[in-house]
Amino acid sequence: MSNDASRHEKIKKDTYKFTSDFYKFLKSHHDHIFFKKIYGNKVGKYDYQTTDLIVDYRRDLLSILIHEYAHHKYPEWCETKVLSFERKMINILSEKQIKNILRAIGKIV
Repeated sequence: MSNDASRHEKIKKDTYKFTSDFYKFLKSHHDHIFFKKIYGNKVGKYDYQTTDLIVDYRRDLLSILIHEYAHHKYPEWCETKVLSFERKMINILSEKQIKNILRAIGKIV
């Protein structure tokens, strides 16, 4: 297997693991996810103590949820790394994965 092929398989496996964990989080934390207007520079917030995740519903829900979930999953990461991860995930997710995430979000609201 070439380096590109093994790299692609690792990305695919990591993406699957992330989305699987993300679905579980959405299901288990449905009562901790809130859609509200957030004023100022922020578009989302994650509270490490309560595990509440707040999303400004006037913005890009998918990106914000992925970003804030990354704060939950990787609390040791700095904001720059979380931003990079969010962008990477948005670009890697398949149409099917995005639809499944949106369905899971739909069950919350």
